[in-house]
Amino acid sequence: MEFIGMKLGFVNLRASVLTDVVFRDCVIDEVDIADARLQRVAFPGSTIREVAGADTRIEDVDLRGADLDRVERLDGLRGATIGGEQLYTLAPLLAAQAGYRVE
Repeated sequence: MEFIGMKLGFVNLRASVLTDVVFRDCVIDEVDIADARLQRVAFPGSTIREVAGADTRIEDVDLRGADLDRVERLDGLRGATIGGEQLYTLAPLLAAQAGYRVE
């Protein structure tokens, strides 16, 4: 299934199963992926303003093409593929989660 060029407000994927889904060039205000299972999901060219989730099971999820504005819990994205620019953006959250102070 593919969603193209859509503007989505709150996307509640809590405890759902998403398989073979692409969100292409979409704007998503908020997505809740707590307790969800995501397999082969991608977000090329999409903007995700807020991601929240815990205990998410991820397999072959590609976030490289997505603009991630705010991530509440990084453990909800564990296993996803991200790009170098996203790593730079998420670095403060990763450091805080690991217990590092960055000055």
